[in-house]
Amino acid sequence: MSGLFFITTGAILVYMTGWFLAAQLKGRNDIADIAWGLGFIVAAAVSLLAAGLYPPRGVLV
Repeated sequence: MSGLFFITTGAILVYMTGWFLAAQLKGRNDIADIAWGLGFIVAAAVSLLAAGLYPPRGVLV
């Protein structure tokens, strides 16, 4: 269970760092603020895929 936590945390770290760097390059911090909402979707998707406890057909439905 802790492995899933670290995988999800790492994915969010990479995701938000990328958006932070993009915001710094553009000089607009609102870009990073907008990325927060999609971060929850990224966390959910990574957790779903990393857990591996789902039927692939169920994900499509």
